[in-house]
Amino acid sequence: MTIRLRVLLIAIFVCLVGPLVPAEALAQSGLPPWAACGRSDPETKPVKTYPVLPPVGGPPRTYAVLMCGNDFFGQRHIANKHGQQWSNLAVYTAGPWQSLADFAITQTLTFPQPGYPRFNPERNTWTYKSPLQIKDQQGQVRVTYWAVVGVAAQDGKVLTSFYSRDPR
Repeated sequence: MTIRLRVLLIAIFVCLVGPLVPAEALAQSGLPPWAACGRSDPETKPVKTYPVLPPVGGPPRTYAVLMCGNDFFGQRHIANKHGQQWSNLAVYTAGPWQSLADFAITQTLTFPQPGYPRFNPERNTWTYKSPLQIKDQQGQVRVTYWAVVGVAAQDGKVLTSFYSRDPR
């Protein structure tokens, strides 16, 4: 896929999807970003469907689905393994960690940094990565993290989401 075609796809994508809602606006709306996952809900229950910029050379899929999951993938995995990490960062946003994680997943899947997504053939997964900036009240960037989202290549389910200080 050429760069010109990729830019055109991004422009079309933004026109169809519309502007992405910032985490603060979602938190202030009082609406949870994800559907609830009760104890008896199946692993395959969809929680949210995200728009995805299809990877160059990858499947033409334009969405990824966050499911309730289990200890190894999905919302339950994110909550149990990375929820505290997201909570530590969400303190700076004045919103719940789920809203920050949801915002980061949306941005990362829609606008990954150059060189991403990357395919891991051993795991049959795509890794998306993008900067996540924490700004002060004057809009000055105070710290930059990199949001990471893992997506299963075979079915487009969101496996995990966390952040790192490593841009690579």
